[in-house]
Amino acid sequence: MSSALRVGLSATWLTTEDVSEDAVVVRVNGGLSDYRGTELWSDLEWALERAEGRLVVADLLGVTGFDIYALDSLAQVARASRRRHLDFCALMRPASALEQYAFSCELDRLLPIYYSLSNALAGIPEPGHRIVMASRALG
Repeated sequence: MSSALRVGLSATWLTTEDVSEDAVVVRVNGGLSDYRGTELWSDLEWALERAEGRLVVADLLGVTGFDIYALDSLAQVARASRRRHLDFCALMRPASALEQYAFSCELDRLLPIYYSLSNALAGIPEPGHRIVMASRALG
C-alpha cells in the first residue's frame, strides 16, 4: 500500500489520505459551501481513481455548514463509483442537519451513511438506515 496525503486548496478543511490497506479517506472540516462542493468532488474523484479496490470514505464528521452543491457533489461521486464498481460511503454525525438533508434528498439511496470509520470499514449498517449494497455486489 502506498501512503499518500493530498491537501485541498485550504489545508485546514480538506485532506485525503490512505488510512489502511482497506480505505482511502477524504476528510472535511468546516463549511462546505460555494466553490467547496466542486473541490470536494475533485478530491473524491482523485481518491476513487487511486482506490485500487479499496473503500473510499467521505468523512463529513467535521462539517459545520453546507449547501445543496455539496450534497450534489456527493450524489455525483456516488453514481460514478457505482458505474465503476467502486465502494464509496460517507460518515456523518447522527441527527446532524447534514444527515437530515441527506436523508430528505434520499442521498442514502445512493451511498451508505455511517457514524464511524470502524462501522464503515466493517460494513455494519447504522440502526434505522437503508442498506445500500456495495457496488462490487451489484456486478
